[in-house]
Amino acid sequence: MLKFNLNSLSIFSDSNIVVDGSIHGFLLVRDINYKHETLYICNPLTREYFQLPSPKGLVRYPSVVTHGFGVSLISREYKVVRIFHERELHPRNRSCVRVPYSETQVYTLGKGSWKTIGGAPFAYDSRSIGLFFEGSLHWLIQDLEAAHDLISSFDLENEEFRPIPPPFGPRRKLLGSLGVLKGCLCLCDNTSNFEIEIWVMKEYGVEESWGREYSIKKIPELSGPSYQIVHALKVFKDGNILIVWGNFFMLYCCIKSEVAKEVDMDQPIEPSSIEAIHYVPNFRSLRMFSIEKVNKF
Repeated sequence: MLKFNLNSLSIFSDSNIVVDGSIHGFLLVRDINYKHETLYICNPLTREYFQLPSPKGLVRYPSVVTHGFGVSLISREYKVVRIFHERELHPRNRSCVRVPYSETQVYTLGKGSWKTIGGAPFAYDSRSIGLFFEGSLHWLIQDLEAAHDLISSFDLENEEFRPIPPPFGPRRKLLGSLGVLKGCLCLCDNTSNFEIEIWVMKEYGVEESWGREYSIKKIPELSGPSYQIVHALKVFKDGNILIVWGNFFMLYCCIKSEVAKEVDMDQPIEPSSIEAIHYVPNFRSLRMFSIEKVNKF
């Protein structure tokens, strides 16, 4: 097991570092302290990292920001995408009713500066990060005009957005997250009081290929109304699934019994500090991006 403290990347004593993406052994990490929001790229195996230049747009409530990290399929350029939203909120329930201003920024590793490519369609949630799959980043988003949820896809090669329909069609609100299971795009939905549903798009981009692949009964302590997003992490050879409930629990789900059990984990920080993401280790040096100022941690 590899252990390291990502907070050591920051010079600030009150830093709060989270992981916002992973590709080919490189991590996109972010200091979410609003006083000094900072982005870094690091390789945990080589202990190398570099800091990205500060992007435009300070994040102050009710503004939101979300990020994604991936690699373009043709040029093989590694890119960080930052979506910034100014929002107008409903006076009573504080939901987003309008996005008067949005901006999409792209940072190509090794280029040294951010590029603004215009606004971002739809309304994004700061709780979600862009999922990399098939050369694009994907967010589960809200279409404010049609009042339902969609999947927004951002192609890293041509730097354009396009919508992908979710499995349920319009008019259904989701408490969901996106993932990749068995090489397919999936949607994990926690809307039900009693079960977790996992839908799989077996043919990427084809709406008719969506199918409900798994239905997992919630353990009694987690049954009932919920506001927690659930992430599907991994399918094992026996078909069982590892999922993360918010940032509180990791669950091992037996498909035959359709029952989930909590995984006993060592949590060195505090009980509600679980953060998990797919990671494939790689010993490549960040110095391959020659213009970046690479440091060690």
